[in-house]
Amino acid sequence: MIIGLSISVIGSVFYVVTWGFVDGFSGGEFIDKYEASTMLQLKEEGASAAEIKLVKEDIDNYREMYKNPITKMLITSIEILPVGIVVSLINAFIFMYLGRKK
Repeated sequence: MIIGLSISVIGSVFYVVTWGFVDGFSGGEFIDKYEASTMLQLKEEGASAAEIKLVKEDIDNYREMYKNPITKMLITSIEILPVGIVVSLINAFIFMYLGRKK
């Protein structure tokens, strides 16, 4: 289990560092492109002005949070680390169960 969790943490660190480089080299355009895409999709779906305003406010909040490198790293790690932990725990329990049957 420790090995699986270690792999998950190391993988998450590499993911966060890679995303930092990609976002940095792209000029930090991710939030702007995400906002444009989301606004277009909402308009195409016929969302009300109030709904669009709420989503824009949420995106603006993320834009502010993304300005802090620590917050950006935490948000990015939340994308991958929980999945890695769950998969590691499931595998550990499977191997423990299979190990007892032999």
